[in-house]
Amino acid sequence: MQSRDERCIFLDKAGDCRVYAVRPVQCRTYPFWPELTESSKGWMTERRRCEGIGRGEPVSIQFIEKQIEIQKKADRIYDRERR
Repeated sequence: MQSRDERCIFLDKAGDCRVYAVRPVQCRTYPFWPELTESSKGWMTERRRCEGIGRGEPVSIQFIEKQIEIQKKADRIYDRERR
């Protein structure tokens, strides 16, 4: 979720998440969203936007696949509820 300046509305002035313990699915699964992981172009575009991509400890493919499935399930539920 973003404000007008594209900053997450849940971040405080220091950049810390104020709702981390109860953050929404899209926050828990980011950046491993299907649309970002389907192509290297999508991933590289997001990498330029997000300072955290490519930093820290490596993430296992199993973890990434699980996050993608969680997001896909949330997307299906959202799409179904919008009808």
